[in-house]
Amino acid sequence: MMYRYTKSGDFCGDTWHEDLEAAFAQAHREYGLAISDFLVVHEEQAESPSGAA
Repeated sequence: MMYRYTKSGDFCGDTWHEDLEAAFAQAHREYGLAISDFLVVHEEQAESPSGAA
């Protein structure tokens, strides 16, 4: 799952990806981001953002 946030830190959406590599590839296509631009949070550490199902 890739969560999206606004510059001010508000949750603005999420997308499901088959694996981490697919999520990185999508972010690169959409935003030109590299793996180093992300904070990876493992599932056992994560909480759903408020408002997310």
